[in-house]
Amino acid sequence: MPQIEQRKGSERTFRLVLDKLDQGWSTRSFPHLISERQLYVADNVIFNRDGLISKRPGNAYYGGSTTGATGSGAPVISGTRFYVPGQPPQLLVQSGGHLYTGNDSTGVFTSIGSGFSTTTPCTYAQVYDPDMSTGAAVALVICDGARIPYLWDGTHLVAVQTGTPYLPNNTVTNVPLTPRYVQNWKYHLCYAGDPNDPYALYIGDALRPERFTGISLTDSTGAQFAPYYPAGRGGDLGVITGIEVINATIVVFYTAGIAVGYNTGTYGAYEFEFNIISTEIGCTAPLSITAFGGYIVFFGGDRFYATDGNTVVPIPDEIPSVYANGQRSTFPSEIKNVTTVTGSRRGLQYLASYDNVGSGPQNSVVCFDVSANGGWTYGAPTGGAWSRFPSGMPMAFGIEGRGPGETDFPFFWGSSTSDLVAQWDVGTYDDFGAPILMEVRGKAFFLDRPNAQKRVKYMDVALAFPVPFGTTTGTYIDTLNAYMFLDSMQVIAPPISITVSSGSVFYNSANIMDGSVTYGQSVGTLTIVQRAWISQDAIGYIFQPGLTEFSTNPCNIIALVIEVEIREPVK
Repeated sequence: MPQIEQRKGSERTFRLVLDKLDQGWSTRSFPHLISERQLYVADNVIFNRDGLISKRPGNAYYGGSTTGATGSGAPVISGTRFYVPGQPPQLLVQSGGHLYTGNDSTGVFTSIGSGFSTTTPCTYAQVYDPDMSTGAAVALVICDGARIPYLWDGTHLVAVQTGTPYLPNNTVTNVPLTPRYVQNWKYHLCYAGDPNDPYALYIGDALRPERFTGISLTDSTGAQFAPYYPAGRGGDLGVITGIEVINATIVVFYTAGIAVGYNTGTYGAYEFEFNIISTEIGCTAPLSITAFGGYIVFFGGDRFYATDGNTVVPIPDEIPSVYANGQRSTFPSEIKNVTTVTGSRRGLQYLASYDNVGSGPQNSVVCFDVSANGGWTYGAPTGGAWSRFPSGMPMAFGIEGRGPGETDFPFFWGSSTSDLVAQWDVGTYDDFGAPILMEVRGKAFFLDRPNAQKRVKYMDVALAFPVPFGTTTGTYIDTLNAYMFLDSMQVIAPPISITVSSGSVFYNSANIMDGSVTYGQSVGTLTIVQRAWISQDAIGYIFQPGLTEFSTNPCNIIALVIEVEIREPVK
């Protein structure tokens, strides 16, 4: 509860600061860092910039082109980065049944092959094989679940070799595998997701990824099995929905469980052991599976989870704007399709795109910032911060370039509604030239002494505007609309337009809330946008402050400051 401070005459005044939002309200401290746990809405914002709530970065067309289009006219449903030794990184995308390579400099796409699925996203794994069918030792293995895998070496696209000792037949219909999932694990190529044998994991030869000569087991009748069944074939865990590698472990996801595999033998030996680490939590959305070094993040149908290959833990799930009433909950109603959630990594951010309409395409994104709110560590019940990008990024897939030859780890994404390919976080704050609408709103707050007459005197917005590197001046013009929801659902929302001129490379000092606060060693200047007297009487006992901002400029919020006057005699 806020403290009551005696003022002049026979009146008392609340002066409240919405600043360190995971700590509630404060009348004397003015901490720099803010987080998300007291937010009801956090749209088109991120939390990882100097601890501020900041407008999310904007989007630009791939390669600086004017359209960013593949030319297929169809959604761009998958993509990856391919690294050929001695050559620049290469972007591959899937659209309209074709695979395209993109030119990072010009944004021009070239079709390298057709016949791939128009609806099922491909999966990719880069491998080394001195006997590769393409003639090159390094190639990208491409699977879509509809036909046998293909290889791309940067120049040639060819089908993998079939027949002994190459691509094996599935054990159900005895035809060559058409896997949906592929991974490179400890010198071995691994396939899974064959529609005829959906419980099976096929493991290739060490250092010879196209060859499958190993036998997983021989049963008591003498029958030999090429595939492994980490969770058996009874179907109690469902079918395989994805495979990922963490350290020396392969993680096999099912719709209702998770198994992990270890190589207990010597180099290249077929001595694999599997353990089931979850019989209740699985992965319903194959493309949500995203590696983060020491753990893997995925969507389990009810919420987001992580696994380190030993245990499975929930990620703190209080997502403003997504979960009902801003509370912790499972089964977020805004995620209409639990099978098409798509995950990707951007630095220490996990981005998950999803269908929030029910029409099919992913059209909204939630972003979990691992480093915000004190940081989230694996297994911790709190930490990190969620926000939502409700518009501007209809992302069917996202890929961050973290391999050799990359500059600043670029993040590319493909549109779920068109043949657009875009790049996020390129130093601008617009979506292809259009302004971004951001909104921040606190949760409803209960004022003390609900029977006393009150008047909202003003609301300040504490902002930090960055100075471009190498300069000492700059001007940003923003249109801020601050508002309050009161207990009777009244809305106070007079718009204001401000111009801020920055003249220093450090935050200035400011006297706020009966205390002096100095921000230093961080590029930007501090400004306090003071509201006019609102003079709204009899507001009752609940209010909920917020603001929107709409421009092509950055906007960094430090705090919202509200002064509420209580009209009652001092006892």
